[in-house]
Amino acid sequence: MSDDGTHQCAIVTNLSKEESDAVTVAATLFSRWGNQENVFKYMIAEYGLDDLLEYNRSDGRGSETRRSEETVPDGIDHPNPVYTKLTRRISKAIAGRNKLLARYGLEIETKIGSAEDRDDVIEPEELAKLVKKIRSSKEAEKLRRLNQELIDLRAERARHPAREKVAAAGYRQLRRGVSQIMDSLKMVAFDLDNQLYAMLGSHYPNQAKDGRQLIAAAMRTAGSLKVESGKLVVHLEAQASPNRTAAIDRVCRELNALGSIYPGTDLKIEFDTTRV
Repeated sequence: MSDDGTHQCAIVTNLSKEESDAVTVAATLFSRWGNQENVFKYMIAEYGLDDLLEYNRSDGRGSETRRSEETVPDGIDHPNPVYTKLTRRISKAIAGRNKLLARYGLEIETKIGSAEDRDDVIEPEELAKLVKKIRSSKEAEKLRRLNQELIDLRAERARHPAREKVAAAGYRQLRRGVSQIMDSLKMVAFDLDNQLYAMLGSHYPNQAKDGRQLIAAAMRTAGSLKVESGKLVVHLEAQASPNRTAAIDRVCRELNALGSIYPGTDLKIEFDTTRV
């Protein structure tokens, strides 16, 4: 049950009470949902990586084509981006209009309430005067603009279908084999990013605020590669501030302690942030 007591989620598990309690099961499930959503967002944001395998390779007949893509089947449709964007603008305009209307209603309600407290009757002329005052205010002009904006937006949205055929809109899809390879790479990259973020926690006080940005900055850090005796040494330059450099240095020491071997060789990977 949610904190406000209005939502309830039923969870079915094959774990016994001895194996795991209800709180642990629920926490694991809900954290997994959030992680899955982040994976989908990450994979959409990094769609450009899909071009790396076969971008503009020749098809062997003298023409350059996007061999990593193929046409989407005609029967597939999706939400029309234009329609969706207009719907968001309409929702924003409605929220603004309702906020103004609530303010007007509060002013009228206050006037009527004060009359009732005095055991008095508010005259129609007095109420009409109040309404006229509201209509001549700056907020009233803003309300008129919002109403007109809503009329225009709804008319514009009516000219577009809520959904559209993907193929007709010019969308393409990756070939299944290529898609599976790139999806696997992106999921591995996402998991590694999460692991580095977790490792950063004990070394960087601002992890929650800008830990992800620090990891991204470290990934883009200039440096050099050098093969030494039995090692592939990755030298990294300093970060933007001493505390950020120190945090990345401690993470690198933890990575070095893993003793990872560069694939296909017997070289141990070692990170070095002390020199370039």
